[in-house]
Formats: sequence, C-alpha cells, structure tokens
Amino acid sequence: MLARLWAEVLKLERVGVHDDFFALGGHSLLALSLAVRLRAVLPGEWQMLSLFECPTVAQLARRIDPGAERAPAARERSWTLLDDNLARLDGATATAAHDVVLIPGAGGSAEVFNGLARRLPASVRVFALHHDGIDNERPPLDSLAAMAERYAAQLLRRCAGPVTLVGYCVGGLIGLELARLLHRHGRADLRLCFVDTPVVPLGQPPAPFCEERLRREFFKAICETYARGAAPPAAAFDALGLEACIDLAIGAMELAGGHERDIWRAILRQRYLAERCHVLATRRYWQERAAARLALGHWADGSPAWPARIVQSTEFAAAGNSWLGSRYGELAVETRPARHLAILQEHEAAIARSIVRLIEDSPAMPAQAAAAELPAHSL
Repeated sequence: MLARLWAEVLKLERVGVHDDFFALGGHSLLALSLAVRLRAVLPGEWQMLSLFECPTVAQLARRIDPGAERAPAARERSWTLLDDNLARLDGATATAAHDVVLIPGAGGSAEVFNGLARRLPASVRVFALHHDGIDNERPPLDSLAAMAERYAAQLLRRCAGPVTLVGYCVGGLIGLELARLLHRHGRADLRLCFVDTPVVPLGQPPAPFCEERLRREFFKAICETYARGAAPPAAAFDALGLEACIDLAIGAMELAGGHERDIWRAILRQRYLAERCHVLATRRYWQERAAARLALGHWADGSPAWPARIVQSTEFAAAGNSWLGSRYGELAVETRPARHLAILQEHEAAIARSIVRLIEDSPAMPAQAAAAELPAHSL
C-alpha cells in the first residue's frame, strides 16, 4: 500500500522499497501531498516531516510496524527529528566534535540539502533546520530575527561544540543572526558559509514589493515543475487573484479526480502564503533593522569576524557581488556555473568540500571573544 502511494505521488509505475523519495524526484510539496494521503488510510498524525525522517517505503513501514521483517538495505542514512525545527542526519562517528547546521532560504525547504548532507563526512554531525509553514503545517514566522531566536534555542540544546552555519540564499542571513545569538550565549567557535546569499548595500533600498510579480513567479515555477503538457506562460498569471492562479495551475497539472485537486489546492495555497510571509520578512529585515544593514554593509556593530566562505552561482554573480563592501569582502568568492535554484543540487560535492575546508583551515575564535557582549541594537 505504501509503495502504491509513493508511485501515485511521484507519477511512477513502481518504486522499490529502498528507493529514497527525494532521490526519485520528490520534494516538500509532494511530501505534503503524500502526508495527506497517509492520513486518509493510516491512523496517526502524519506530517510532512515524517517522510523527511523515513524517506523509503521500508523505513516508513518499520515506523508503522517496528516488528515487521524486511530485507536489509545496502545503506540507509536518514534524518531524525530532534526538535520542532531541527533534524540530525545519522551516521556521524562517535567522536564527531564539529556540528554543521544547514539553513534553507526563506520560502525554501530543508529537503534541498538532502544530497549535500550525505556528501559531508561522518567526522561531523549534520543538522538541518526546517521552516514553519514550509516544512510543516505550523503558521510561518514573519521575521528572520524570530526564526533565528526560535532556532537558536533548539541549537543550544543540541550543539555543544564548534558550529558551522551553512545558509542558502536568505538562510545565510538567518545564519548570521543565529551566530550573533549563539555568541551571546558564550559560543565562540563559530563559522559561516553563505551560499548565494544576497546583501542589500547600504544606501540602496530593497526593490519595492510587488504581489503580482510574486504570484507570477511562484505559479510559473509550479507549472514548469508539474504541468503535464505545455506550461502556461508566466503572463497568464498577471492580474489574476490568488484563487484564480491556483485554479490555472491545477488545470495545467491535469490532476486525476476531485479529491486530488482539493489536496493540491490546499497545498498550493498554504505554500504560497508561507512564501509570501517569508518574502515580506526578508524585506522588513532590510528596512527596519538598520543595525543589521550596517553590520552587513561594513560589519561595524562589534560582531566578531567569524571565519567564513562565500559560494555563489554564476547567475548570482552576474547580478553583482554585493559582499565586496563587507568585512568578508576580502575573502575569495567561489563561483560555480549554475542558476541560483540549482546550485545545491548541481554542486553538492564541491560545496561539501568547501564546508570541510572551512572547518579544517579556519582557526577557532579565541575563547575570550565569546565574553564580549554585542551591542543590544545588533540583536
């Protein structure tokens, strides 16, 4: 029954019991669709994160019936949910003394890190953060600072040693806020890796928010991914309200049956509203947090210059490297041939090597640095 549901959601004829859902092309939207189906046929509170922890049919079957016999998989390395927003990848050695925390961008899912996480060596413990409203069905948080505060409390419970914060897109800014909060709690040995993280230079306001543009780009991406035939042109979504955009996208997906259309209508509405919330949170970060903008422009707020690496896509580089005015501007920036949305998938091994080099080549911050209290306005 589970294999049949897997195949239905992934639009495949069949799946093997040890095939990874995400390796087969699954992602958070499909995971949410599968969770809805599981609730209809199995008892229990099935959430999207259940699939993150059990991405194969065999693993989920074992959760339903721990005593069930099964053939052993050649290699099963999966996530364990530790807290509301924090999961850990199994397989680290008992002596692992360094923690790597992967932070998705605003509006993005932690599932984008599945491949990268498994490229990292067992000599480090790998964690991933999950955004509310994206990787679960909680209401999304409406500020990057609030996300950092929520996540910092969970990291402080789970991470005791050196920490490297790896943020993709706006996740890099959340990582920066996390570093400040961890620093205030006495954590000195911190490192930062920014992957395609944008910075708004001082004196340059963020581009005006345009709801119509956000809807157009969101549903254009949905149709390019899910349309069964030719996807509607992006201009088809112009001047349409949210519900009309959802209807147009669902029509392009050519879903079978009213029940499946109802599932996807709810999923698309929830995901769009969560992404909108995160986009507005990012804008408020630049508009309202003058201290943060000053810190990112010149790093003049007293924050330590934590060891860092910057990795960017060619698409990001073509838009201009806005890090040059920061304290990290003198660092070599690694540029990889990719679009922004594809850099994590297309360069898993290279980014994993960059993270390992950051850990191995960067000296630890002196312990006394942790005692230095940051100005209150920087938090």
